[in-house]
Amino acid sequence: MKAFICLLSVSLMPLAGCVVGYDTANVERIPSPVEDTLQRAVDNEHRVGIAIGLVNPNGRYFSAHGVNDISAAEPFSQHSQVATGSVTKVFTAEVLAALAMENRVDLNQELFELWPGHARPGGIQLGYLATHRAGLPRDIPVAALQHNDATPLLDLLGTDQVLPAEYEYSNAGMALLGLALEETTGRSLDELVASRVAGPLVLANTGYVPNADLLAQPHEGLEPITGDANRTPSVARGAGGLYASTAELLTFVERHLYPDSSQQKAWFDLALGKVSGTPLGWKVYEQNGIRIYHHGGDGNGYQAFIGFRTDNGVGVVLVSNSSADDDLQQVAQHLLMPDAVSLPSFDYPPAVNLSVAEMQPYLGRYHFVGDTNTVTISEQSGNMYYSEFTARGEEVRTARMYADREGGFYLRQIPLFFKFKVTSGKAVSARLRLGNNRFTMERIE
Repeated sequence: MKAFICLLSVSLMPLAGCVVGYDTANVERIPSPVEDTLQRAVDNEHRVGIAIGLVNPNGRYFSAHGVNDISAAEPFSQHSQVATGSVTKVFTAEVLAALAMENRVDLNQELFELWPGHARPGGIQLGYLATHRAGLPRDIPVAALQHNDATPLLDLLGTDQVLPAEYEYSNAGMALLGLALEETTGRSLDELVASRVAGPLVLANTGYVPNADLLAQPHEGLEPITGDANRTPSVARGAGGLYASTAELLTFVERHLYPDSSQQKAWFDLALGKVSGTPLGWKVYEQNGIRIYHHGGDGNGYQAFIGFRTDNGVGVVLVSNSSADDDLQQVAQHLLMPDAVSLPSFDYPPAVNLSVAEMQPYLGRYHFVGDTNTVTISEQSGNMYYSEFTARGEEVRTARMYADREGGFYLRQIPLFFKFKVTSGKAVSARLRLGNNRFTMERIE
């Protein structure tokens, strides 16, 4: 049992020092371990379709797995189009950068000049919206979305916070940025993205209107999503609603790494914060001197991630036509930092969502047979958690538990699998499997 506890502790440590034997700045294909991981994600029914793109100093490389629709056989590919979700925010911010390069707008322009009846003088500026420093809430008001009405958004502009505020990610702020660009130019955000980003970068199928011939079917897990779930009202298009493919998103990333002209480089330098010190739209991750520009988007049956690092010229795009609560995005992070981020395991079965009521039979305290360690299974914010403690009450580890379709549970990081024995509506014991090892824990209370 002591060996089990040791392995549990080590397995849940932060991912680091995972030497993989390849440098993604020098490869000339998608590494086989990455391809194998994505294929397992499809084979084990975690995702319907996945495509990944890699650009480095040697060229562009793609790998695609699965199908466009669970009920059809058409392969998912780098040209399959998906809704990019919050990746849209980067495009909105880059429209701002492009217009600023043309002197059509100024990052310091106050929204009071556009909407004096809503904003206050000396208040929010365009640049604050693009950098999430406008002191605005995260969510777009429901009334704005329901009625495609800008008024509930504009009503947020009267904030009396000291500006620029601390960074706070805001969908509302990016939606307002899109509206402000429309108000300033007299053109729709659709037209601005087409003329200032998609057109110059030759992204023929990137925009707010999907290409019916390329659009992949969205799925929640393996279930197709039908209807208008991905139709974003125009009032919110600064924050979401853009459609694109892996191939075109990789072109977008590639141009940031390898600009076609000095003018294009100046545009991207402004967007990446090399002029002002703060990136517009992009998120930034820094570790040990490495800087990664990135953004992700998911929901309503799609997932997308873009990221790149300028020190070695590596860029990555990952998209899927299914939403799932898993570690798929970690594959892209691995390609950006292969020696620091491990590839996830998709050997475990897909997770299913349980209601709080369905979790109740399993919640409580347990002890391992033949050992002094105890386990508490609890519910937190609608999720189940496994917490292990020593006999002295010291916490060994806490990790989220996932339910599978066969009535079992597992921890993803190990993986450790559970099968509970339930009597009279309450779990009385559980059998645990870790590789070839088997353990039993019994309920204490």
